[in-house]
Amino acid sequence: MSTKIRRLSLPTSVLPKLSRSLTTSDISTTKLLELIHHLRLLYATPADSSFAHPNDEAVGSSAYASEVEEDETVDPLHQHDAFERTWAINWLGLVVKRGEEWVAQASEDDEEERDLRATIVDEAAALVSHLTATSADESIGTVPESGSILRPLLLPTCLPDAERQTEPLLITLNDALPSSLDPTSVGLQSWGASIILARMIALEPAAFGVSVPNQRVLELGAGTGLLSLVWKGMSERLNAHCEVFATDYHDGVLENLQRNVISNSAAITPVASPTASPPLAPSDPKVRSTSSSHPGSGTGTPLLPVQTHKLDWSAVHSSRQFSAASNPRNPIPTIMPPPFDKPFHTLLAADVVYGPTHALWLKSCVEQFLVKPDEATEVLESQAKLPAEMANLSLGDSTLSLPAAPPVPQSTDAPADEAGPESAVPTHVARTSQTSSRRTGSASAPAFHLIVPLRPTHAEAIASIKDVFPKKENLPERTDGDAWRVAVESVTEVERVKGVGRSDEENYRLYRIGWC
Repeated sequence: MSTKIRRLSLPTSVLPKLSRSLTTSDISTTKLLELIHHLRLLYATPADSSFAHPNDEAVGSSAYASEVEEDETVDPLHQHDAFERTWAINWLGLVVKRGEEWVAQASEDDEEERDLRATIVDEAAALVSHLTATSADESIGTVPESGSILRPLLLPTCLPDAERQTEPLLITLNDALPSSLDPTSVGLQSWGASIILARMIALEPAAFGVSVPNQRVLELGAGTGLLSLVWKGMSERLNAHCEVFATDYHDGVLENLQRNVISNSAAITPVASPTASPPLAPSDPKVRSTSSSHPGSGTGTPLLPVQTHKLDWSAVHSSRQFSAASNPRNPIPTIMPPPFDKPFHTLLAADVVYGPTHALWLKSCVEQFLVKPDEATEVLESQAKLPAEMANLSLGDSTLSLPAAPPVPQSTDAPADEAGPESAVPTHVARTSQTSSRRTGSASAPAFHLIVPLRPTHAEAIASIKDVFPKKENLPERTDGDAWRVAVESVTEVERVKGVGRSDEENYRLYRIGWC
């Protein structure tokens, strides 16, 4: 089924085949320039000043700035970054290779055309150099610019055959290469499990409780922050304002996480929201909340739509264990600094269980942070009484440079001399099946949504989840006065979508964990 949408297309879907001579090519000079500007937006960092700015007048008058009719079953998420990057480099290389002759053949009487051709060749060469660079200056903390990729994720918010079509949610993430010397820096990349869950949340936000207003949402091991950004973006569309906190442990990951929040602020809190929800103003990334030596010390910026904070699960677990051991009958509650001093209505995590103790640490975090059912209503009501100035924040005339969708060229041709490889056409919806613990509670009840990939290399770590989190159906009924217990409410098996995630990820398992 086809529909007219605006989408940030990947190289294999927009780069046309180049003829042996650019002079005899049916691709116009203006179109070539637009294609190069499109690639620059995909792969060049916003702060990169080595390229000239696009010709706004030419872009605005281009037919490619209008809506493009595309097949809804073609998903830009299915392509591998390395493959797309190589495709773009090869295509740009052909432009440079054939460009010298092309410039020389321009009419001497048309100086404007000659200059435009020279500009195209120069920009193509500069972009090839940028894409193939082996080193670059570090611009933020310890996050390496070398090898980083801007990954545009276009998340459908309705099924292709839905009667009412809604605009997809575009999130652009900076994916950096993890350090080979530090295995905890894997959060610099977006992994398949987070993309799968993000797509599910965008398609069915009500099923995850996104429509519950005034809630506090906490993402554990946020990495690039995709889940937090999608939750915030969908909550704004549903006019269900909430506070979202993305946490991680690694300093470099936190720097990259905050960068992603800043660059996506306009996308997830748009000035012209479909539901006229008030947007939030992005703040100066240098403004930090007061830090602390506690495992929950903050690195957040209160005015950003998603706040980022450092959180050490092992320290949370140790604190709770110490409290329980010192007073088994009446453990002293673990006191934490803001924003961890108040409970959260929803917890999120994707692909964070890859060690034997991770599930145990996660359980301690759930027990510490997830609001109990008998307190949930009171907490939501108190959150509804936020200061008026927080509810009235507006982007206004922002001076922050944020990414914008480019005019999208349309082409069905292959991007090189030879025909490209056969492209897979996955559906937007991953197939799922309920395997246990049919959930009887409301979708709006407090919950921890945990998705994990099923990898042979991490079978033991994944198996530890069922040892740590019992099934709700296997526990005796709770009576008044009994302590609340954390348990698995439902387990959903999610089939792997071709092209999303690593090849060793067989399927995914989504847990809904709550109190019983």
